[in-house]
Amino acid sequence: MKHIPETVVQQSIYIDFNNKYCLKRHEPRLIIYAVTNGFGINLPKEMPAYWVKIVNNEISKINQLHVKLGMLAGVSDLKIEGMYGRVLSVEVKTETGVQSEAQIKMEARVNELKGRYIVVRSLLDFNLQISDHIEWLLGKE
Repeated sequence: MKHIPETVVQQSIYIDFNNKYCLKRHEPRLIIYAVTNGFGINLPKEMPAYWVKIVNNEISKINQLHVKLGMLAGVSDLKIEGMYGRVLSVEVKTETGVQSEAQIKMEARVNELKGRYIVVRSLLDFNLQISDHIEWLLGKE
């Protein structure tokens, strides 16, 4: 089975859901957005060690700034906002990916607040799981 990167799965979920529920013609018009929680880059193997150190240092500074601005470990990849302040947290994983300890703790916190949280591994998986939550998001239950 071909490995599909998490970013590809997330992008397909965003596009599909946005087109189904978030366009101007939709009523109510839901909101889906990504929560960028830090980043890294893959540097070329040929890059001199001196430059690798400089780039990694700058990335570290950016991530530290994001923490100061409110970045929180464990927050899900996507948020879907619906009627009455309802929010569905969506954690995207590859077929073999596992939640980190911070993500497991965040899922528990969301559930304690009576929010909803799902872990999905593909667009099909997302569409199957969203069917259990869409009426809630639309304010129909």
